[in-house]
Amino acid sequence: MRRYLSIFFSGIIIVMLSSCVGGSRIEVLNQASDEEVANEKLIKIIEFIENEDEEGLKSMFSKRALDESGNFSENAELLFEFLKGEMVTWEKDSGPTVYSSNDYGKVVKEVDSYYHVETDMETYFFLINDYPVDDSSADNEGVNMLLVVRVENELDIFDQEREILFKNGEKISPPGIYLPIK
Repeated sequence: MRRYLSIFFSGIIIVMLSSCVGGSRIEVLNQASDEEVANEKLIKIIEFIENEDEEGLKSMFSKRALDESGNFSENAELLFEFLKGEMVTWEKDSGPTVYSSNDYGKVVKEVDSYYHVETDMETYFFLINDYPVDDSSADNEGVNMLLVVRVENELDIFDQEREILFKNGEKISPPGIYLPIK
């Protein structure tokens, strides 16, 4: 009898432990990966740029980024003029780099994605700084910064002395469309 009770309780413990693991595993599998979400955002951004759709592009950005970026319309027009040629292809350069915090249940996730976007005339480097989740401020959810430079200037933006993405050694992400080197 003891043996049967021991087997019975062991079975219950195994079922309880596996149900906890299984539930969280299913939840993880059902969530889109950060890379998939970032790629989908890039594809939408490229589509809006190709169509010179300022309103569509604007819809990708957070309310805070739009409020703090200055003249979004002017920056969108500069972006449309800066990108030469028809889009051919894109590929992930690296990342995404994900920063996540959970402060008493308020989740904040920041995702930096890096891409090479090729047109029939030029190749560009895109850096997308995005907040897909910000439970502490809904106004912060969405793209914070879209940085675009020609691919030959890619390393220049990381040069701390040039202060494009770093100021006094600290990472910065100027909100809105950012064309630091034209």
